[in-house]
Amino acid sequence: MKVTFFFFLFAISFSNFGQSYFEVNRKVFLQNKELNQPIDARNPDYELLNAAIFHATNQAREQEGLKAFLHSEVLYKVAKQHSEAMIAENFYNHINPRNSKLRTMPLRIQSQTNEFMEMAENIAQYDILSVYEQYCIQKGRSFSAEFEYLDCKTKSPIPMFTYWNYAQVVVKGWMNSTGHRENILNPRLKYIGCAAYLSEKPYQSQRCPFARLTQNFGG
Repeated sequence: MKVTFFFFLFAISFSNFGQSYFEVNRKVFLQNKELNQPIDARNPDYELLNAAIFHATNQAREQEGLKAFLHSEVLYKVAKQHSEAMIAENFYNHINPRNSKLRTMPLRIQSQTNEFMEMAENIAQYDILSVYEQYCIQKGRSFSAEFEYLDCKTKSPIPMFTYWNYAQVVVKGWMNSTGHRENILNPRLKYIGCAAYLSEKPYQSQRCPFARLTQNFGG
């Protein structure tokens, strides 16, 4: 395994033309102010987060002189399914040990479509806390109090990554890994679905909130 509001008129524009975050070009997508807001670990905007990963992936691909991936709703469904399973079933692997029918990436994709002759998958796991170094933990005195994740020097709460910054961190990680990079830059792969799913019960454990992510590719 290879292994971290919209302006009101803008929102109306999406509605009027039936466009999703995945369908607009990156320049338009990046005008969304919500991209610069910290990810809400309790109630994340998954469509925004997943689209941010999609557009960040295409940014990396285009910087290498390749055409952008096309968003595939089928691959998106498969990627969401696997990311959610990794959290719900508590595993981190390309192999799903809990479901024999969806055990491997080809089985997962072929359960939805037979249109792709070539397929690939990237997975990742990243904290959504916007630090790379050690953080300190504090919990209130009441039984139901939540954990806080603090800067060890200043004792101030550490914010979560913004949607766009998190997407860039994840894609950079994939691009710095040979196998993952090869999938992103494979010119025979034309379609992609990207999906993240956050850890359950945020702030209820010493482990800070994190996400497990999946990219599924088809050609």
